[in-house]
Amino acid sequence: MHTYHQEYLLKIDLSKCYENIYTHSLTWALYGKEQSKLELKKSPSHRNPIYIKCDNLDRKVRSINNNETKGIPTGPLASRIVSEVILSSIDEILRSKNYHFKRYVDDYNFYFRNEVDAYEFLPQFQNILYEYKLHINTEKTKLEKYPYQLNQDFTKELKAHNFKNEGYLRYIERLIELHNEGNKGALKYGLNVLGKKRIPSKENKVIFSHLINIMISFPNLSEQIYAIIINNNFSYDIKTEETVNSILIHCIKNKYELETIWLLTVMGFLRMKVDTINLISIINHAEPCATIIVLDYIFKNTLSSDVAIKDAMNNLKLLLINEKSYGEKWLLLYEINRNNWIKGLRKCLDDSPFLKNAYKDNIFFLKVLLCKMTEQTEP
Repeated sequence: MHTYHQEYLLKIDLSKCYENIYTHSLTWALYGKEQSKLELKKSPSHRNPIYIKCDNLDRKVRSINNNETKGIPTGPLASRIVSEVILSSIDEILRSKNYHFKRYVDDYNFYFRNEVDAYEFLPQFQNILYEYKLHINTEKTKLEKYPYQLNQDFTKELKAHNFKNEGYLRYIERLIELHNEGNKGALKYGLNVLGKKRIPSKENKVIFSHLINIMISFPNLSEQIYAIIINNNFSYDIKTEETVNSILIHCIKNKYELETIWLLTVMGFLRMKVDTINLISIINHAEPCATIIVLDYIFKNTLSSDVAIKDAMNNLKLLLINEKSYGEKWLLLYEINRNNWIKGLRKCLDDSPFLKNAYKDNIFFLKVLLCKMTEQTEP
């Protein structure tokens, strides 16, 4: 246990994590900082192939942010993966020094036996972060002495909630309050409980709006939100449908890829209409998972003959015609061929025995990927 005989809890938040990420540190995390510096001294033709792949990844990350080396966009799913790679590398350093900690995205909980150890650790941790151009948010740094807030506190409270008398709205409001008070895990725990409940029709509409807001604010909890939605017969009117489409526009515009994917999944389950402008925008963006969901929606609703949609699909074909099966669009290419959505792209799978066999066996990857994308690392 992290807390066994650890009397002090040091809470640390990273300052503007995404804005401060130094893209070269991605190569350092994957290949090693000193090793990377040694490779740079070599001529390009003599560099290690693994280093070259890491360096190319760094270049691609920079390309989505005007070739800047400082900072990555906060919306795209790729940014979350990049930050996780870097922070996982920092985790390994901390583990090698035998520190007791838990990390929730960019929030850390460190456990110490005494106050002196906690305060001595702070500059050491800052030095580790500095190697990756990251910094501690001193305003949110907090040291608590046992008994500090434990998970059992909120679980007991939530278990005692009387849904019949206090209602479901108050329960969700309390979940958000607990989260804002610093109770890590309260939202996830509470939503898992809610996933086993049948929400009464009188609270149906307001609960649905709160669930969508939570999904957009905390995309890592989308799987829990989706479980609640499929377990309840949520009704909606035209105004709700319009509101959800406007939220979808916001997600697409800001390249919130994971939020876009899950919002489309919810809309599909509830048989909500997705506005044509949103369908076209997603196809034009060509993010694999979202585009697959949209193409599935288009063909299930016989919308492929729409002139604007047909033009967007033709443009997508031109974009993919020279794509390789080992490129970043492999999943999109695979599903287009598996479902026969766009003709003329079959040859793109020919250079991959793995995808050819998967195609032959009609394997569906998307469900597994959606689950994997919402997993959080907890050291």
